[in-house]
Amino acid sequence: VDVEFEPPRDMFLPTHRAGVILMIDGFNNGVFLPETGVALGLTRWGGWSTREEAVSDDPVASIDPNDIDAWVAANDIIVLNDETREIAGRTARVIDITVDPASTVQASTGVDGRCFELWEPCFHSGVPASADEEGRPRAPWVSGQRVTRFYLLPIEGSAPLLLEVGAPPGSTWFDEVESTFIDSLVIGPDAPPIDL
Repeated sequence: VDVEFEPPRDMFLPTHRAGVILMIDGFNNGVFLPETGVALGLTRWGGWSTREEAVSDDPVASIDPNDIDAWVAANDIIVLNDETREIAGRTARVIDITVDPASTVQASTGVDGRCFELWEPCFHSGVPASADEEGRPRAPWVSGQRVTRFYLLPIEGSAPLLLEVGAPPGSTWFDEVESTFIDSLVIGPDAPPIDL
């Protein structure tokens, strides 16, 4: 699936390959500050991860992409809001979640799309239909230190496109993403998944 969009602001692009785009912002003199940082990830993904899969360096996604309830039940996740509404002329499912602060299930910490320090607890949410430079599948993370919002954007005849938006609670970042990124997003026709 080809996509075109306008970024909400000038953002750092740590990951950009077939199937996944990750952008982050929140730098001060060239240093990323996790306590104020924001993230935006667009993923063509294959499903959700269980608790056991979430802590793996090579996560898989055994839960169907449309079965968010099963993903929530399989992890220490709290759903804050789940609604379907129209955004920029398309119907989108919007889900706000946080990870239970008492959770002991952690995704690997580090760089390259994994947990940022101070963003724990942290989970892998699924696996994109692409691989990293070493050929390993790499999944997005979900932070427990801040509200994380998912947008499921429909693709006719296929699993929806997953947009992950991370920011501290009460941030205007969510509104900024909707009014710029989603408003400008053009999704091309469905295409076969990329083989791993």
